[in-house]
Amino acid sequence: NVLIDLLGSPAQVVLEMAREIQISNERKKEIENEQAANQKKNERRREMLATLGITEPSADDLMKVRLWEEQGDVTKLCPFSGKVISCRQLMSSEVEIEHLIPFADSLDNRAANKIVCFTWANRLKGKKTPYEAFGRTKEWSDIVARANALPSNKSWRFSPEARDRINANGRDFL
Repeated sequence: NVLIDLLGSPAQVVLEMAREIQISNERKKEIENEQAANQKKNERRREMLATLGITEPSADDLMKVRLWEEQGDVTKLCPFSGKVISCRQLMSSEVEIEHLIPFADSLDNRAANKIVCFTWANRLKGKKTPYEAFGRTKEWSDIVARANALPSNKSWRFSPEARDRINANGRDFL
């Protein structure tokens, strides 16, 4: 309160919390290496976006590219439709970031709970898990095959038990 009286109300408050007070030098080096690798990946993504005329990419632009890259080495497929998402489509309104388990249910906004998909496919999915939306359709086996090609931290979210797993673990960000 004394600081507010002297300097006025702050424009913002930033809290930093130590995740690990004591970590080994080896673990610190691992973290530094991971951060350097992520910076290089983001620089490469910025360069790719610059070829599309996006010179000042937003965090969402970079996230879209990251998620797109996770969806295949050669053909980046929409997990729901199976259609290839081109680089140009990725950066258009045709494609959007989608929460596999609805954010309102999981409060999980991490990349592990996100994919990119065609906007129309996301509208079909709605506020459901992938299984709830498509599990009883003839396309489900193809969707599962595409989901199995995703990293394991994403693929389990296509299972029939995905919502139960979130509910049982109480939004603890599995």
